[in-house]
Amino acid sequence: MTGEVTPDITGPYEYDGDYYERPSYRLVGNGWFIWWDGVQTWNITDVKGVPYGYFWYRIDENIEGTYEPGGDAIGIPTVTEI
Repeated sequence: MTGEVTPDITGPYEYDGDYYERPSYRLVGNGWFIWWDGVQTWNITDVKGVPYGYFWYRIDENIEGTYEPGGDAIGIPTVTEI
């Protein structure tokens, strides 16, 4: 994960089990998650399954690419090589 974002969610992510039949990931050393909503959106949140407060989202089948900020989040992170 790269980008200039607030809060800082950048760094390496590791596999954290499946969620809605797709892999989910957790930021190493920090509690941020990348997860599929079961319909059409990838999300980055501090609580898996709940997009609120600071979150980013990507409406796409592919997890890799840029994410839009939601709630109080600032910046556009890019997921690469998950």
